[in-house]
Amino acid sequence: MKEIDRFTSKYIVNSETGCWQWTASSWSGYGRFKYKRGDKAHRFSYEHYNNVLLDSLTIDHLCNNTMCVNPEHLEAVTKGENSRRRNLNEYTYTKNEYCKKGHKREYLNKKTGQLDCKVCKAEALKKFRESNPNYQKEYYNNKIKTIDKQ
Repeated sequence: MKEIDRFTSKYIVNSETGCWQWTASSWSGYGRFKYKRGDKAHRFSYEHYNNVLLDSLTIDHLCNNTMCVNPEHLEAVTKGENSRRRNLNEYTYTKNEYCKKGHKREYLNKKTGQLDCKVCKAEALKKFRESNPNYQKEYYNNKIKTIDKQ
């Protein structure tokens, strides 16, 4: 079976977005496809459909969907440009006034310096505590033992 035949059997087309959604194996949010020059599905797609071989450039997903392999949604750019675009996208997302669940962002995260959602933060903490009832006890017991040894 030819590489392109194997490739085309591993995605479905999303009629709303135009993305070719990768349905086969993935790693770190990116489609995997073994071929002569590597194992990245989006890279294979770009190289095959544009009839080019890329060495020093990386592939940027213009649709921000890392599982998309539509060559029209992909662009070859430098690593620096790809990183800059990713940071701009994350900046835009974190500057939204509301979180994904629709709550107003009003909690200043001291680590990141960005606004977070108090409701979602409290829900996540409650869920963590319910699934780890001995977490605080273990933490403080370890601290006491450490102090006693000194």
